[in-house]
Amino acid sequence: MSRSQAPSVPGPRMAKMSMATAAMTGGRHVGGPKIAIVGAGIAGLALAGMLSHVKDSARVDVFERASRDRDQGYGLDLDENGREALRRAGIFERLWEFSRPHSDVGKMCDIHGNVLLHMYVPHFFRRWWPDSARPESNRELLRDVMLQQMAAGGNATVTYNTAIQTVRLCNSSASASTSTGTGTSGNAPHGEACTPAQAMLVDGDGVERGPYDLVVDASGVHSPLRGLRVADSQGLHYTGNVLIHGVVEDPEASAPPELVAQLGQGTLFIAGRGVNLVLQRFGARPDDRRAAFFYFTSHDDPAGVHRAASLPESRSRTEGTLKSGENLERVKRWLHADMGTSVCSLYHRMVDCLDRVTVRPQYSHGNASVQREDADDRLPLVCIGDALKGVGLGGGGNMALRDAVGLLACLEPDGAFDPATGQLSREALRAAREAEAKGLQEKIAFALESDERRAVFLTRPADGASPHMSLTDMMRDMSGPRWAWLSGALAPLLTRTTHWAFGRDMRNYGYTGSAPPKPA
Repeated sequence: MSRSQAPSVPGPRMAKMSMATAAMTGGRHVGGPKIAIVGAGIAGLALAGMLSHVKDSARVDVFERASRDRDQGYGLDLDENGREALRRAGIFERLWEFSRPHSDVGKMCDIHGNVLLHMYVPHFFRRWWPDSARPESNRELLRDVMLQQMAAGGNATVTYNTAIQTVRLCNSSASASTSTGTGTSGNAPHGEACTPAQAMLVDGDGVERGPYDLVVDASGVHSPLRGLRVADSQGLHYTGNVLIHGVVEDPEASAPPELVAQLGQGTLFIAGRGVNLVLQRFGARPDDRRAAFFYFTSHDDPAGVHRAASLPESRSRTEGTLKSGENLERVKRWLHADMGTSVCSLYHRMVDCLDRVTVRPQYSHGNASVQREDADDRLPLVCIGDALKGVGLGGGGNMALRDAVGLLACLEPDGAFDPATGQLSREALRAAREAEAKGLQEKIAFALESDERRAVFLTRPADGASPHMSLTDMMRDMSGPRWAWLSGALAPLLTRTTHWAFGRDMRNYGYTGSAPPKPA
């Protein structure tokens, strides 16, 4: 597969981003710091966008192991950390270009189709909480906007199909292959001097790339660089959970009207004992009515669902995406059987509407992970996002953006990089390492809480017992016996109150959830 170095941005802005790093010597980054980001996911691109926006003199190179057209995933409801990342990258005013109006509305239903809870901010409260909008943002469109902003800055590149395998300090006495041929590592691939304080990346072909004053690992849960910064006795491991996710291309065309009405423009949650099912809109444009499908289950064997559904094990994400044929039908049959007859026929119809599906065992890092005490303090490497600690669906994107914003705060001050050499200061590296440690502990705490909460819905009932759960059951199981009495009192009140607020807003306004501001 050929390598490509490009922003992959459609339109006239493409010309503003250099196609080759060597061609950037005339850009405004000359004399400033050189920063490499490994991974062009949401956190890597957000950090690149922020750095290229606030650090005019910096050169930012992003390396991505996958191709430009890889699947970007579905939606992301940006929290305050995500919105802050957009502001710092200079793209917050474009939020509604990649976000779906009225999508920050959710419904929680039981397995019999009863709506237990409406989850959204009513119109009444939006008057005092103007920043409450959390619409579902389309990851692919968000990625494109980030790339366009980077292209407009002219001091950033994205290189696809390049898998970085390791990073090390420059060593002028070593000989190595470079991206322009063979040479010493005391000289960069494009003729730049390499100092002992800088880092050199090495890709899967042994090609050196650099040198860089800072390397940020944002390459995700399968990061090959994590071990340089994190000690983890358990390591990357199967969590015991399997996520089956897919897409319904047009619910209005294929799903029953009752299901479309429950879904609305936001998210539909269906929960029971051993049943955890989600349908969520993620298309940003009005004519893009796609909805993502998520089904969580537990299995002792990471290949157990594949075997039970008579599926071949996939060797890549692309190979594992089933879009038609008998394998897609096998997954649907397995889902019907796993959901069981206790789940109402309306939600079985949801399964029938699937246009594509992927079966993905879930992997994560150990919850006892700590920063390495024996790590080389001279190596300017920092991990963020899932490269630091994978937390899975339901928070990983926003936590990675929080890491990116936190790291930016360490790199933004004028003294963070030497103005003459671009070298990262010891104080800035120390602050970045402190932010890394904080991010790791936050992810561990989040993962423990998420595992406990998810276990409520993944635990199967005893033989013969009903998988049905009321809102009272859910709140009691998540809060524990100490607060069981409060759950029993609050659950009916929450159901009645949210039903009333939802009905009132629909009668008075005709919609719920946030929307783009009207032109003045």
